[in-house]
Amino acid sequence: MRVFVCQLKRILRAPFFLGLLAVFLAFDLYLVFSEASGHKNDWENCRRSVNMVNAVAEETGTKINSTDFKKKFAVVLDSHKRDLKSFYRQKTGKESDDLSVMLDNLEGNIYQMTGEEKNRLYDDTTVLNLENILQNRFGVYRNTNFKKDSETYIRAEKLEGFQAEFIRKNSAALQSRVKGIETDGEEDELYFPGDMCRTHGFLYGILFRALVFESALLGVLIMMYIVNFEFMHGTQALAYSSRRGRKLATNQFGAAFISGLLVPALLMAVVLPAYFALFNFSNLWNVSVSSPLNVETSGIGFFPVITWTRMTVLQYLWATIGLAFALQAVFCLLAFAVAVFFRNNYAGFVIYALASMGIIMLPERLPWSTPLPVITAANPFTAWKNCGSWLALSEPALTYPSYFPVLFLLWGAIVAVVIFFGVRRFRRADL
Repeated sequence: MRVFVCQLKRILRAPFFLGLLAVFLAFDLYLVFSEASGHKNDWENCRRSVNMVNAVAEETGTKINSTDFKKKFAVVLDSHKRDLKSFYRQKTGKESDDLSVMLDNLEGNIYQMTGEEKNRLYDDTTVLNLENILQNRFGVYRNTNFKKDSETYIRAEKLEGFQAEFIRKNSAALQSRVKGIETDGEEDELYFPGDMCRTHGFLYGILFRALVFESALLGVLIMMYIVNFEFMHGTQALAYSSRRGRKLATNQFGAAFISGLLVPALLMAVVLPAYFALFNFSNLWNVSVSSPLNVETSGIGFFPVITWTRMTVLQYLWATIGLAFALQAVFCLLAFAVAVFFRNNYAGFVIYALASMGIIMLPERLPWSTPLPVITAANPFTAWKNCGSWLALSEPALTYPSYFPVLFLLWGAIVAVVIFFGVRRFRRADL
C-alpha cells in the first residue's frame, strides 16, 4: 500500500500534471464565459435566451399542449409585447403595433444601447420568437421521412449488401422512435429552442468534447509517465531486480489509472457547475431531450437530437458523464498497453497518437458491403469525435442502439489481451 501511495503522490506532484490541469481548466472556463457573454454578435445572447426560456417554464409549466400552458403563456407573451412597445416608444418616440417593424428598428440601433437595454430587448425577442417556434415545432419530425431519406442515401453512395440493410434497419428504428415521440407526449414538451439557445450543441458538442479530449490527453501522459518512470530515469535494473520489484508495475498501473479517472472528475467538478450557474436549467431537467424544439442548424440542414429511447435532460447529462468516465478508462488502459511495449515515453506517445488517427479513419476505408466498417467504428476515438450525438442518431451508416456496449466489450477484450501479453513479456524479460 505504501508503494501505491508513493506512486500516487509522484503523479499528483508532477509539474506537467498540475500545469496541464490548470491550462485545461482555464480554457474550459473561457469557453463557458465566452458563450455566456454573447460575444458572437450584438443581436443574440444565448445565456439570456436560455434563462428566459427557463423563466417562462417556471410560469407556464412544460406541457405545451395543455390548456393551462396556453393560458399562462398568453399572459407572458402579452406582457413582453407590451414591454416591447413601451421600449420602442422610449427609444424612438414613435408608436407602432407592428412587431417586426419595432424589432427591426430597435436592432438597427442596438449599438447605441446600454447593457441593460440590450438585455431587455433580448428577453422580449426571446419570448416573441418562442411563440413562433412553438407553433412550428412539428416540422422537422413530421415532414421528414427517414426511410425515404435512407434509400436516397443508399442510392447516392451506391451501397449494397450488409451496409445497405444496416442503414435500412436503423432508419426503420428511427422512424418508429419518431412515432413514439409523437404518441408519448415528448413532442409537446418545452425545451430550449436549438438555433436560439444552442444549449445541446455547445454543452455536449463543444464543452464535453473538450473535457473528454483533455482528460484523455492527461490520462495518457500520466499512464506513460509513471509506468515508464524507472526506464526513463535509468533505474530499472535496480527497481525491477527483485521478485517484488517485478510487481511494481501493478502499483504503478493502479496509481496511474486512479489518477487518470481523477482528471475528468476534477475538470467536471469545476466546469459544469460554472456552466449551470450561468445557464439555468432548473425548470427543464425533467423534459425530454428529444423535444422537437431541440433542433440545431448543422451544415446546410437541421440536426434534431433523437435519442434511441426516451431520456430526460437530467438523465442524458448523467449518461454523458458516465460515458465520459468509461471512455477515460479505455483511454488509460490503451495507454498502459502501449507503455508496457514501448519503454520510451516519446515514442509511445507518438505511436498512440498515430494509432488513434488511423483508427478514426479506418472504418470509411473498409469495404462497405461487409460488417467491418460498423464494427471498427465502435472505438473510443470515433466516439469522442461524435461527442454531442451520444445515445442518439448520428451517422445512419455507423450508429446503432448498442453502439456503446459493443465498443466497451470489443475494446475491453482487445486491451485485456494486449496488456496480458505485455505484462507477461515484461516479467520474463532480462533487464
